[in-house]
Amino acid sequence: MSYDLRLEKGNLKISPGCDLEVVQFTDKLIQDVLKLVITPAGANQMFAWYGSSFGKTIIGTPYDQTFIKGTATEQIVSAIENLRGLQLSQMQFQNVSASEAISRVLNVSVDPDKTDPRLIKVFISVLSRAVTQSDVSFIVRI
Repeated sequence: MSYDLRLEKGNLKISPGCDLEVVQFTDKLIQDVLKLVITPAGANQMFAWYGSSFGKTIIGTPYDQTFIKGTATEQIVSAIENLRGLQLSQMQFQNVSASEAISRVLNVSVDPDKTDPRLIKVFISVLSRAVTQSDVSFIVRI
């Protein structure tokens, strides 16, 4: 089984015993999807393919909302498919639990907030290989 360090509001989470906390299973899947989508593509110089162009699509673009929504959705799905491919490669060398491995993307929605157009609501739902649905949602201020 694999694990990652637990992030909370962008910071490493420290346990009451002063140890770094880890995430596994479904929590790791959720953290992996969130981390992937909010990381700008190319931000990690060692893995330039990692991340998503999602932020570049919605921030400061003069296009209409329908175009932005469609393009952002496609970019998120593409990034998650890249993560799924990475997990498949990882499975050749390491035990990856079924609850942390992506089987498929169920839904992605990118919608402007009805009360504040500067806010974009993002909802992502993926199915794990353990046949459990994991949902990730966040708000982006543009």
